[in-house]
Amino acid sequence: VISIGTFACYLFLSSCFISIPRDEKVIRYLRMILTALLCWTMGSMLMRLQISPGAAFWYQFSMLGLLIIPIAVYGFLFCVLEITGKTKLLNVCMLLTLAVFILNAFTGCLLPVPEMQVLPDGTIFYVYHPRGGMWLWIAAEIVLLVYVTVLVQSALHHGGIGAVAGEGGDAR
Repeated sequence: VISIGTFACYLFLSSCFISIPRDEKVIRYLRMILTALLCWTMGSMLMRLQISPGAAFWYQFSMLGLLIIPIAVYGFLFCVLEITGKTKLLNVCMLLTLAVFILNAFTGCLLPVPEMQVLPDGTIFYVYHPRGGMWLWIAAEIVLLVYVTVLVQSALHHGGIGAVAGEGGDAR
């Protein structure tokens, strides 16, 4: 039920940005965030509903969205705070994320497809079994998060918030 409600909210938010021109970089990253969130929740929802082509497929679809969310958020922050010169970093992060996604899809090195269990009353739930690679991925994300936080802090300290406060205005 929660996945369906969340999916509906993300779908509504996405529909609000359909008519905005795509040449706006901030809007592109916002759309990327919403699309990743939609993939994550839709995959989770359809996996739990056991819709064809099956739980394993929808789990992988959900993982793709989940893994892309941080990069989309970083790109959005860079645009809003006018942090320049980080396109290469975002592209490298996206390529690494896609490589890790493919590796996990075929080997389950981070988080394999969850084990479906059925209780005597017919209730279905999923048990996740993270592997060692998950802790390495979490450590890499923490390092990247600290780096992005330092960049954001520096941008805020040096007044790189024209897109937030408005040109020449203040954010009050």
